[in-house]
Amino acid sequence: MQLDIVIPILNEALIIEKSIFQVLDFCNKELGAYDWTIVVVDNGSKDKSAQIVSAITDKEKRVRLVKHPEPGRGRALRSYWLESKAHIVMYMDSDLAVSLEALPRLIAPLAAGSAELSIGSRYQKKSQIKRSLVREITSRTYNFIGNILVPHTTKDLQCGFKAIKTETFKKLAPFTQSPDWFFDTELIIWAEHFKIPLCEIPVSWEETRLGPRKSTVNLLAIVKQFIKPLWQLRKKLKEQRAVVY
Repeated sequence: MQLDIVIPILNEALIIEKSIFQVLDFCNKELGAYDWTIVVVDNGSKDKSAQIVSAITDKEKRVRLVKHPEPGRGRALRSYWLESKAHIVMYMDSDLAVSLEALPRLIAPLAAGSAELSIGSRYQKKSQIKRSLVREITSRTYNFIGNILVPHTTKDLQCGFKAIKTETFKKLAPFTQSPDWFFDTELIIWAEHFKIPLCEIPVSWEETRLGPRKSTVNLLAIVKQFIKPLWQLRKKLKEQRAVVY
């Protein structure tokens, strides 16, 4: 079964080489049952990220570099997932905040046919989280607001560790239009709306797994900025109530 492991990056020259080789080592040891490829999607980096990845692809045939001219994780994932020929596509954040031991468990339900969307969750009973208080409060606040505006059963909307059957994503793609972080929320909410079989798996999530680094994300601002998209998504859901998947 073909699997594309997508790592979207934007100015990650300091960590991307270490990240790729950690994923490579893990996949070589643990994913023998899959025909896997690591696809690094550089969405508009201004540093040397692309050059670093390109040098790795010259030696490692299971690593690909795809350049996307514009920034935005959602835009990059949507563009590549739509053109992927793999049976399953997934993504993980470049800082490997989610422990790689969860990777086989993320994919297994899709390969077995028991789910079409698999979501890493930091809020399952067996999940383990190490992060700052600010990030903890912000994440839980966003999930709380999200559940009020667009009620759902999934516990973690924004964990950067998800896998989906490629054909399933192609059906959901017209509804996942966000170019940025809100893409994750759209993906889950529309999947639930159309009753796509999905599952959540517990993960070990560590904010500084690859070492301390300055975050480029203002989490409190993101939560504020998501309120408007959540309202817009709520309106779209109401308009789609009569749609049969």
